[in-house]
Amino acid sequence: MTSQKIYSRRNGIILFVVALSIILYFAGVLSGLYANRLIKEQTEKDIRSFKKETESYLASLQGYVSFLDTNLKNMQLEQTFIETLDRDQLCNFLNLSMGEMVKQLQFYWSKLPYRIEEYEKNNELSEEYLALKQQYLHLSIRTWIIAKASMKNAT
Repeated sequence: MTSQKIYSRRNGIILFVVALSIILYFAGVLSGLYANRLIKEQTEKDIRSFKKETESYLASLQGYVSFLDTNLKNMQLEQTFIETLDRDQLCNFLNLSMGEMVKQLQFYWSKLPYRIEEYEKNNELSEEYLALKQQYLHLSIRTWIIAKASMKNAT
C-alpha cells in the first residue's frame, strides 16, 4: 500500500473515532439531563407526599393535645370540687365516682385484649387503638387517684 492510502485510511479512522466520540458525548449529556429530570420529578413527588403525611400527623397530634388539655381541665375541676367537700360528702362523692369509673373501665376491659403486649406485637396499631389505649390509661389513673383519696379519707 502506498503511503497516501495509509494516510487516507488513518484520517478516516480518526474522523470516525472523533464522530463516534461526539455522538457518545451528546448521548451521555442527553441521558444525564433525562435522568436529572426523572430524579427531580421523583423528589418533588416525595416532597408532596411527605408534606401531606406531615399535615395529617400534625392534625392528629393537635387533636390529641386538645384531648389532653380537656382531660387535664376536667381533672383540675374535679380536684377543686373535691377540696370543697366535707368528709361525709367526700366519701359519698368518691363512692359514686369510683362506681362510675369502674363501669367505664369495664367498657375498656371488654375492648382491650387481655394481653396488650401480645396484641401490639402481632397487629398493626391503628389510630383508634392508640386513642382507646390512651383513654384507658387516663381513666385508670383517675380511678387510682380516687381510690387512694378514698382510702386516705376512710382512715
